[in-house]
Amino acid sequence: MTAQIKETIKYEGRTLSMAAEPLNSYLRNRYDLQVQLNSLGTACRRGYMGEWEVKDDKLYLTNLKINLSHDSRKGVETLFPGQQEVFAEWFTGEVRIPTGYRLQYVHMGYASVYEKDLFLMFEEGKLIDKRIVDNRKSNDQSS
Repeated sequence: MTAQIKETIKYEGRTLSMAAEPLNSYLRNRYDLQVQLNSLGTACRRGYMGEWEVKDDKLYLTNLKINLSHDSRKGVETLFPGQQEVFAEWFTGEVRIPTGYRLQYVHMGYASVYEKDLFLMFEEGKLIDKRIVDNRKSNDQSS
């Protein structure tokens, strides 16, 4: 599998790339879309590109480009009619945000290794914890 293009997330005033796909858990429950999503290319097999933001310790989907079998559309309204952004209350899990220089390139998914990883943990869309892992340290200590 080819390395995948990362979605973006605004966090603490910075726009960063993330190695996670919070929209997938929502899409898994949308049976009407499961067969309609088409790849945006080998580097974006999921069929969409999302832009996210953490505001007031909540995760929001703020922009979306999605490739459905019948057309390619832009905007959150594609999945959430009448909304410009949507609170990701469906998402419980971890968002990995690689930072710093790339130490090792891996031509698969999001497996490349960067100097540090910021992990944001969410429960029903609410930020509940965060941690940083320094990948330059041989024993992967968290700080």
